[in-house]
Amino acid sequence: NNTHLPGFYYDPEKKKYFRLLSGNNNYNPLTKDGLQLKAAEETRVKMIQGKEPTPPKPAAQTAANSRTMMLLQRNREQGQLTYQQFARFAHEHCVTMLPMQPTHELTPFPDTYFNGEAGSIQFLKVDQHQDRVLMVIHDSFLSRIWQGSVNRDDNNNDAVAIDNWGTVNVLGTRSNKITNVEWATSDRDDGLQVLYTVSGGQTSSAQLFKIYRDSSGRWKKEFVFSTESMEKMCWTCAWNHNPLMQPQISIGSSRCAVIFDIATANRKELYSGHSDVLAQVYSRHRPILFNGTRRGEILGCDLRVDLREPQLYREGKTVACKLKHRVCVCSLKLLKDENYILASDISGKIRLWDMRMGRHIYSYQGLANKHSQLTVSVDSSETLVYGAGIDKCTKFWSLQDGRLLHTVPSPLPMSTDGLPVPAYSRQWHGGATPGLILGMERQLFWYSLAL
Repeated sequence: NNTHLPGFYYDPEKKKYFRLLSGNNNYNPLTKDGLQLKAAEETRVKMIQGKEPTPPKPAAQTAANSRTMMLLQRNREQGQLTYQQFARFAHEHCVTMLPMQPTHELTPFPDTYFNGEAGSIQFLKVDQHQDRVLMVIHDSFLSRIWQGSVNRDDNNNDAVAIDNWGTVNVLGTRSNKITNVEWATSDRDDGLQVLYTVSGGQTSSAQLFKIYRDSSGRWKKEFVFSTESMEKMCWTCAWNHNPLMQPQISIGSSRCAVIFDIATANRKELYSGHSDVLAQVYSRHRPILFNGTRRGEILGCDLRVDLREPQLYREGKTVACKLKHRVCVCSLKLLKDENYILASDISGKIRLWDMRMGRHIYSYQGLANKHSQLTVSVDSSETLVYGAGIDKCTKFWSLQDGRLLHTVPSPLPMSTDGLPVPAYSRQWHGGATPGLILGMERQLFWYSLAL
């Protein structure tokens, strides 16, 4: 038994104690951070090799999968499961078998700036039809947005292919950084629109572009709307998909949310409890904008209230509902049944809220986070919740009961900069196999769900 000594580290291989220092130096390279990184890399390798936890042998694993699917099918035939329940349980079971290593790498990677040596992927956003993807790459010199088309890979039936890449915008600055990007619309008649926010430096801004193909088939972009501020930061943005309301965007800003009418450029502020707005989502069927604040509140703001009355704004009369996290809310997702909203905060807590009762009904445990503004997503079938933490592991939970279904380790060593950015679907465009696209550093990896 080795006694723990404060300030010292026991090496089980050398069977000696070593003094820990706050930083690296030439005399003693052992530090707490370095040891944690080494332990995390050992855990990652064990997970990829299947040694942690120990999985069954391939033959036994295949037999177990067959038995599970046969049991589900029998319960369905006996009327013990509805079709929706059967589809949900089968999908959750298949996700537990997602491979630990990428099936292959998606190529070619479009970004050629700096000879492909700089930058890392910050965002991957898929549109509602699962056939377009937005990718943001950022480094100390440039921030750029790429969009591509999702199709089935003709050379590999178990994979997707992303092609027809084109740049939406490139920002050549050291200080400004793209803080969020969203598909503003997926109406093919009007063309695709991309909304994004930029912060840092002397000004912050939000811009809206329309993307379309010209007669020669090349991607073109058309400027639609832009706004700048020298006083406030732009943390996030949202597009109003409600067909009964005028086209408008919202910007999560310093101490308030700001709404712009695209047609008239009219501007109005929404009450946020005098706290920064870090996450936003519009209701599709009601005139409500949900704001997640740095104070830890989720505020549902009624857009019908006349904000020209200062007394209403000061008293927060625009707030139709209020939910409370303990720390900064950094991600919001509204389900198809808009009585439910999924929220995550910077402590790693993920909760599904029932707004009718004003309390959370499920919690999703295991997302590693301490200070980062991480995004948590729901798949298009609303079966799964998934997200990547600062431990560089991508986790999947059951939306319906909060169970942790699967953990996918980082495809790259733990010493690599940047975090994984996941995009999962079982309904990719073109009939591609369900699976996970994982962006990390300057690479896109594919994990096939095919068994």
